[in-house]
Amino acid sequence: MRNEIIKNAESNKNKKIWFVVVGYLIVVIILTYLLPYNILDRFTFLNRFVRLMSNVFPPIYYFGIHSDFRQISQLIYSIEIVSFPILTVIFHRLIGFNLNNERFSNLLKKPFIYFVLLPIILLGIVLGPLFFYPRGPSLATHRLIFITACYHSKIIFSLATVCLFWTSIYCFLIFIGLFRGLFTSFLKNNI
Repeated sequence: MRNEIIKNAESNKNKKIWFVVVGYLIVVIILTYLLPYNILDRFTFLNRFVRLMSNVFPPIYYFGIHSDFRQISQLIYSIEIVSFPILTVIFHRLIGFNLNNERFSNLLKKPFIYFVLLPIILLGIVLGPLFFYPRGPSLATHRLIFITACYHSKIIFSLATVCLFWTSIYCFLIFIGLFRGLFTSFLKNNI
């Protein structure tokens, strides 16, 4: 009986996670197709918002230069960046992310995790969509054809950016969990 209750709770949690992820993707796709091409010209407050965001986050600027749907991609990407912390909190609450159990106790004792894996996760995957993605089709090679397709196809733009942000959110939660594990193991050993 208890196992069945746990299984049902896990199933409900997984359904909620998929509902949020797929719902977010659907909202991005709908906005990408329904917003007018000159959205930033029509609404000056949105134009100011995107200009502010593009000064801080370079990928927004590159979407403005290279994309076939410049203003839409800039606005959507800006909204995705602003929603990043909100979605991280929602995703954290849905997952109940905890690395303090026995399974990770041995993993947390290895210096490799803290000196190699944490910087890679933080710099490469978490901060990547904010500062390093994308730079433009001229820098893409045949191996990065998917990146160039983001500039020309609304559906690929939507899928790529949503997948990128959800991966970044998940990796950010792993980073926080590992950092929390490091902090708690430090406190246990030194107190």
